Amino acid sequence: MKLVILVFLLAVSCALISAKALSDGFDPDNEETQAMDLLRRITRQAAKPTCKYQKGPWSACDPQTKKRTRTFSLKKGPKSDCEEVKILSKDCKGKRQKQKNNSKNRDRQRQNKKQEKSRNKQA
Repeated sequence: MKLVILVFLLAVSCALISAKALSDGFDPDNEETQAMDLLRRITRQAAKPTCKYQKGPWSACDPQTKKRTRTFSLKKGPKSDCEEVKILSKDCKGKRQKQKNNSKNRDRQRQNKKQEKSRNKQA
């Protein structure tokens, strides 16, 4: 009886393994759709003009607008499809400046706490 059950389980496991192997096999329809998708992507990229720009330096911070600018000049690409000059602007205050201000504020807060403690001791 145990031998029959063991043979049955072995047969079922072999059937499951072979079914899994067949399902992971070569699928020609899937290969064709992947090839077509790749071809579509390549033709879309070829249709778009490739514009490459030379980065310029960041300007100094303008105190009125609190922004700095950077210009990009066209290095490579068709002039009819690409902008010759692009201008990028962003806020002057960066993370580094904020962190510096925070550290200054922390130092001030520590000094104020020390002064309050000394005042409390004197009173």
